[in-house]
Amino acid sequence: MTKINLEKFSKEELQKIVSECSDKTELSQKIGFTFNNGKVNKKLTQLLNKFEISTDHFDSKKKVKARRKYPIVKKICPVCDNEFETQVGNKEERTTCSYSCSNIYFASNRHTIESKDKVSKSLKIISKNE
Repeated sequence: MTKINLEKFSKEELQKIVSECSDKTELSQKIGFTFNNGKVNKKLTQLLNKFEISTDHFDSKKKVKARRKYPIVKKICPVCDNEFETQVGNKEERTTCSYSCSNIYFASNRHTIESKDKVSKSLKIISKNE
């Protein structure tokens, strides 16, 4: 195992490397580590703190997003105009933001003319029998 000299990096060099990375694993590879564990993370954190380099642009979910089968998109609810996220193509893809909006939006599907006539006929039969 070769020891990596973290002191050889200047602040400008390190800042450039950090700006090109999206997470600490990628940063450790670019600096020269062949693996990434708690010790390496601790050394990197100390180095970044020493030079006061920000890692706010790191995206911890980048690898998860790359493996995602269905892309996440933002939609606007047709009932209340709220913005919500859903996965396009997924069997659980949503049209509305909540159950209450869904009950309003899809109410016309539940109460068709045929279903209304059926209910009306059954109520008329019940009222005649009384």
